[in-house]
Amino acid sequence: MKFKVFALFLVPVSVWSASLEKEVKLCLSADAPLPAGVKVSGSVRKVPGKFGKAFLIERRTVNFFDPADVILTGGAALTGKSNKLTLPANGCAALPLTGLRKGSRHTLSFLYSGSGKIKVLLDDAETAVFEAGKAIKEAEVTLTALEDSHTIRITALKGACLNQVMLDKNCIFANTYHAPGVKRGVDKIWIDPGKFYNERQGAITLWFKAPWMKKVNFLEGETAFFGLHRKEKRNNRIVEQATHSAVLWRGGIHERFWGRDRSSYGVLDFKFKELEKIAPGEWHFLVFNWKYEKGKLHFDVSVDNGRLFSKSVPYVFGGKPENFSAGSSGGYYLNGAIDDFAVWGRPLTADEKTLLYHSEKPLLETIKGK
Repeated sequence: MKFKVFALFLVPVSVWSASLEKEVKLCLSADAPLPAGVKVSGSVRKVPGKFGKAFLIERRTVNFFDPADVILTGGAALTGKSNKLTLPANGCAALPLTGLRKGSRHTLSFLYSGSGKIKVLLDDAETAVFEAGKAIKEAEVTLTALEDSHTIRITALKGACLNQVMLDKNCIFANTYHAPGVKRGVDKIWIDPGKFYNERQGAITLWFKAPWMKKVNFLEGETAFFGLHRKEKRNNRIVEQATHSAVLWRGGIHERFWGRDRSSYGVLDFKFKELEKIAPGEWHFLVFNWKYEKGKLHFDVSVDNGRLFSKSVPYVFGGKPENFSAGSSGGYYLNGAIDDFAVWGRPLTADEKTLLYHSEKPLLETIKGK
């Protein structure tokens, strides 16, 4: 009599396709020394993060609320690098603006305290009112240009003190304060793609927190999470071509891969409003997976371990990326804080994403021994 022998395998609840700890090729933390192959520009600041400190990456902020252009009446005074605006009762600060594009939007922001109402007017139209008290509060007003020139007016009925007064043009959210008169440097984190990035398969994970999340459904411009670029010759010029990038576009995430030509081009788009719960002012977790197999590139994105958005496209690789940046791509920037930016050697499984999302520890502590 012949007996068939069956092998019995015990499969754990959480299945790892390979050692998770060994698969993380890079993890950037503002609390740890930078690894070889990574550079951070001097303008990048450190702020409270998801775990410890995080990198703050913003566009080249210019504060257009310049004392040289502001008209002060009624005893108002604008002083110091922090743009401290003292408004006595019925005092006024007026900033004329010219050369505006009709329909363009600009954000005025400041800290305030005092007594009574503070009013922000665009010409003579009341745009926002804030009730001042002893406690220091934050104010943010987005103004839409109806003509090519306007005057912003700030008045106080009883007397108030404003600090860090800033006007950010062509932006519907407030960046962190920057003194007027000098353009702040470029915030960049450069990563060596040859050392850390695998075109054929991998994952990028990151935590981010950004002021634009409370207005994400109204954003038209791009904000970037990461970007890889190669150099190409076009019309006798050398240009940079994005080979893999993830940006914010019209209220959602736009991830794209660019291979040899337009026949090797993949785009994955979705809106934040398609997700069930996205709270502004909170930290959010992004996972970007990709894998090349049998002539096709398969990639997917998830936010806060929720709904999965995926795409598959025919793909032929082009030139290898020559630069890789975290929190930016081309001329676009995260405009927020980024923490535990990690690059992996393979896509992450659903269980692995769940582990990282729900952990209360930094990434490298979470995966130690996994």
